[in-house]
Amino acid sequence: VADILSLMRLELNHPRRSETLILRLHGYNRFSILYFGLHCYTAIDIKTGILSQSAKSAYDKQAYEATLQRLRNSMSRILLIDDDLGLSELLGQLLELEGFQLTLAYDGKQGLDLALTADYDLILLDVMLPKLNGFEVLRALRQHKQTPVLMLTARGDEIDRVVGLEIGADDYLPKPFNDRELIARIRAIIRRSNLTTQEIHAAPAQEFGDLRLDPSRQEAYCNEQLIILTGTEFTLLHTLALHAGELMNKEELNEKVLGKKLMPFDRSLDMHLSNLRKKLPERSDGRPRVKTIRGKGYIWLP
Repeated sequence: VADILSLMRLELNHPRRSETLILRLHGYNRFSILYFGLHCYTAIDIKTGILSQSAKSAYDKQAYEATLQRLRNSMSRILLIDDDLGLSELLGQLLELEGFQLTLAYDGKQGLDLALTADYDLILLDVMLPKLNGFEVLRALRQHKQTPVLMLTARGDEIDRVVGLEIGADDYLPKPFNDRELIARIRAIIRRSNLTTQEIHAAPAQEFGDLRLDPSRQEAYCNEQLIILTGTEFTLLHTLALHAGELMNKEELNEKVLGKKLMPFDRSLDMHLSNLRKKLPERSDGRPRVKTIRGKGYIWLP
């Protein structure tokens, strides 16, 4: 917030040919309007963000650019892979207003190339794509990276959702979707996949029988062999292991792991657990690692 307010002050001092200042603050329009409103710039146009207040102080270009770069660095980076140009444009405007940096790809091959060559906090991936479909993109991506992926599927297409989760998607959202639900899902996935520096230093590797979990690296080992897990699968494993011997109901586990309430017919958690069971090696004594209590939840067996 301090950087945003600092940028507002610097933007006021930007030299202009006229006395009209147009605010284009890279997705922070609402903050700028709030800031100027609080400071009683009466000539503000709420809809356009145009001020008739002229700049009076000297413009500090170096400070302006440094502040702007700090803001850019703090914004989560999202890759949207969708061949629907109209939807991509609308989502681009929405996500930028919410403070995200957005990169667009309009076919599966272009999207996969971008996903493999750059680092993103989240990938929004449509299923029906030219050149490579969404499943092919996800399958190829998971061979190299565990970047969180939110699949965009056709409403009612249960097969697409199940296949996406089996391949390694973190969540899915059926089209058409509510923009507020999309933003909530995005923030939930990014929040659970990105540990802060303080959390990383405060979370040493932990031993759970033959498993060693390293929250700082989001890595799991069994008998010193690395187990390749998605961010969601690691969170699920870590959450269950921390509550070893306890019955965790599906509602509680869904909120802890997926960051959303469990809805009727939502099989996301079941699919993530199924994938996790397939990836975890068998115990030497043959006992299962997770026990399902039908109609109630799951128990991690210590």
